[in-house]
Amino acid sequence: MGDIAENTAVAKKAYEHFMAGNIEGVLELIDESCEWVIPGPPDKLPWAGSYRGPAGVGQFLGKLAEGVDMTAFEPREFIAQGDKVIVLGSSTATNKATGKSASQDWAHAVTIIDGKFHAFQGYDDTAAEVAAATP
Repeated sequence: MGDIAENTAVAKKAYEHFMAGNIEGVLELIDESCEWVIPGPPDKLPWAGSYRGPAGVGQFLGKLAEGVDMTAFEPREFIAQGDKVIVLGSSTATNKATGKSASQDWAHAVTIIDGKFHAFQGYDDTAAEVAAATP
């Protein structure tokens, strides 16, 4: 079991990198064995799916950037216990193909071991995202 304060700091650092557009900084915090899971139907949300390791997470982030313009992204709470950090937040994004926006609250469950992400599970409002992706 990891140090709760250290795991929370690692999670916060990853979100800070993402919000600053520092993708390399995010990927440095991803373990090779990390399984990164994003919910949703891939036919409507091309970034949805399961990814592995820094290369896979980089692929996810690339698909996300191709699909949406993130106009707001705010992690508000970091709740840690052992190796798990739950991040609660909200975001607004505009789908590039349709021009429609979706706002949502989300939760991310992250497992951090030895200062790196070993698992990421997103819990998003996929109905709002699909509505924005539908012409």
